[in-house]
Amino acid sequence: MWARYSSTVFACATQNKIFFYDLNVDKIGKLAEQKYNIAFNQRDPIILVGDTHSGITLLKLSRNLTKFGIKASNFPDGKVPKELENMSIKEYEKQKMENLLQVVSKWEREDY
Repeated sequence: MWARYSSTVFACATQNKIFFYDLNVDKIGKLAEQKYNIAFNQRDPIILVGDTHSGITLLKLSRNLTKFGIKASNFPDGKVPKELENMSIKEYEKQKMENLLQVVSKWEREDY
């Protein structure tokens, strides 16, 4: 399930575990793992987690999973690139996903 607040954050689940990923941070490895079932909040970086005993837990995601928007701290040199300065958050998230898809497409071409 994709997070509504970021184009690169998602969670996936098995029968008893949830794995959290941010493809903008790590394209291969998971950032966190937890048991149970999940639902992302549509607006805020919050997840509802239900367990097998009908319990529900509300979790606020840690800062490394909630990086969102165009911030100088998200870039290696601490400066926002000029081409991104006036970009909307929606366009920025779209561009992050397009950049990721280009990398994945390159990996697929290299496999053959």
